[in-house]
Amino acid sequence: ELGRLRIAYSPGAILSSFVGDLLKAFDGAFPDARVETSLLPVEQILAGIRDRSFAAGLLYIDEIDPVYSDMTIAEEEFFLALPVSHRLTEASEIRLADLVDENFIWYSRAHATAIRQQLERELDRRSIKLRVVMESPSAEATLGLVSNGLGLGFAPASTHWSQSFPGVALRRIEDLRFSAQMKMLW
Repeated sequence: ELGRLRIAYSPGAILSSFVGDLLKAFDGAFPDARVETSLLPVEQILAGIRDRSFAAGLLYIDEIDPVYSDMTIAEEEFFLALPVSHRLTEASEIRLADLVDENFIWYSRAHATAIRQQLERELDRRSIKLRVVMESPSAEATLGLVSNGLGLGFAPASTHWSQSFPGVALRRIEDLRFSAQMKMLW
């Protein structure tokens, strides 16, 4: 109950209110323990847990090596992020076929492996190829790029996008419902 607890998190994880609530609960239960957090790419989080540099990691992940214990913190649906001025913002529904000629901002392999892989698997299953023009390390970075008109992207509603990015609209794609599990690994 005394000392420090080192936790690593991926860029998208810390934006979730679930993670903030988890850290507050820990702080309330163990007020004499100090929590040190590090923002890192997924592979570095996994390596740090493996070598015990970190007690735990908070990240989106779908395939877990049995060497880790895990707990699901949240499951979050991802939505299409587009500038509010985009022609599809007011569409009654958006389908994948509406997106094939659009520029996309994609999650980087190093920072958001699980989200990227899930999206790619879903699109491959439907034989859809989207035009990726740049990569982003996090949902927040994606929303920043989308708000500047550099392309469309995907983000969970938990990124508090409406306050930070009023020029971005989040819309559901009717034929692509996709969610990611945020896990705590140790």
